[in-house]
Amino acid sequence: MSSNPPIKHHFIAQFLLSAWAGPDGKLWRFTNPWMNNFAAKHVAPAELGYEKYLYTTPDDPPECAQQIEQELMALLDDRAATAHQMLLDGEIDAMDRRERSAWSRFIMSLWFRTPDGVRGLKDATAALLGIDDTQFAEAYQARRQPGYPATWAEAVAKMGPHLADRAAMHVLRQQVDNPTNGQRLNDMHWAVLDVAGPRNLMVSDAVLAQTSAIFGPEGYVAMPISPQRLFFAARNRARLDAFKGLAPATIVTLINHAVVRRARNFVGATVRAEIDFVRANFASDLRSGLPELLARKYEAAAA
Repeated sequence: MSSNPPIKHHFIAQFLLSAWAGPDGKLWRFTNPWMNNFAAKHVAPAELGYEKYLYTTPDDPPECAQQIEQELMALLDDRAATAHQMLLDGEIDAMDRRERSAWSRFIMSLWFRTPDGVRGLKDATAALLGIDDTQFAEAYQARRQPGYPATWAEAVAKMGPHLADRAAMHVLRQQVDNPTNGQRLNDMHWAVLDVAGPRNLMVSDAVLAQTSAIFGPEGYVAMPISPQRLFFAARNRARLDAFKGLAPATIVTLINHAVVRRARNFVGATVRAEIDFVRANFASDLRSGLPELLARKYEAAAA
């Protein structure tokens, strides 16, 4: 691990954002730092899609505090970048199990690694630890070793105020590496659609467009992987074929509405002219992700 850990933790990988960069290496970043006061800036990919110290675990020693960013996310993104290039090059059928799994893990990471996803995991973990559940107490007693606190409640208190944060990062790692969901994604029907036309796809912190039941019979997930390429995976071939039958301009409109309406942090585009569309649609259809839904469930149980 680096002795000079990174301050900026990118929740949208730079390799993906780089696909929107022009010859000068920059893309347009749209943000809404104040109510209805949109800002547009031409920036390098490294200047968007990050939050400082997002995955840092409080109270851990320096060599451990940034393991999620330096060991999990950096390695995950490095492997996904290879798969991403294969998708762009039209080599989807040549991807082996390792390359396909790297892309599936990248998709799974996007369900949890954003600022709202991380906060949701922390809130969910804190609420879960606050539930007076006899199962937790019994499980603790069954595994308690000599010298450990006498009760589960005492153990939680002794582990300090940042236990939930550390536990949330452990859950994040588990979910990114979830073998069941990873295999489900691998087994879906994959395609890369060429949607070249007068208008390009956009990217945002809500880059995935998907059904709520992604692994249900009609489930699918779509993600822009460049201004003119869209990754699409569906549970059944008919759903994929139906989407492929749409006109490219229709697909671009549908996807741009999805990624902009659900954006909370930023939108990226190839041209500044998209600012009016972004202003009209930014954060207009915010939806709770799985971590946020879990937090509400556990908070209700703890109440």
